[in-house]
Amino acid sequence: MFHQFLKISSLHRYAFYCCYSLGSIIIPNSVTRINDYAFDGCSGLETVVIGSGMMQIGYDTFYGCVSVKDVYCYADASGLYWFESFCDDFSDDPDAKTVCHVFDKDSFDAKWATRDTSEDVNVNFVGDMVYDLS
Repeated sequence: MFHQFLKISSLHRYAFYCCYSLGSIIIPNSVTRINDYAFDGCSGLETVVIGSGMMQIGYDTFYGCVSVKDVYCYADASGLYWFESFCDDFSDDPDAKTVCHVFDKDSFDAKWATRDTSEDVNVNFVGDMVYDLS
């Protein structure tokens, strides 16, 4: 299939800007960086899967993505930098935080607790993913 030959390493700034009909996105393991505002205004986006190769998520990448309920993040917390500029990704409602499913909740919580902008990303990390060792 064609997609097997497509190897991208980054998503450009405003790559999917205001793609209102985008309902879900799977970011492959080959992508290491999502640039600023890549999904800004994608108000129909509900599910995001972030591959294990992710190292950097730019400023306000998911700003205005108010319908996202679940993010599945396969990236390692120690190598992931998720930048924000004091404007919440996903929902601006602090009671409606998006759930970010990760392998190691403690690592993500510890990393975000040390940041001045720890509330900006506006997600609750939940360690409900398991490694497939088969």
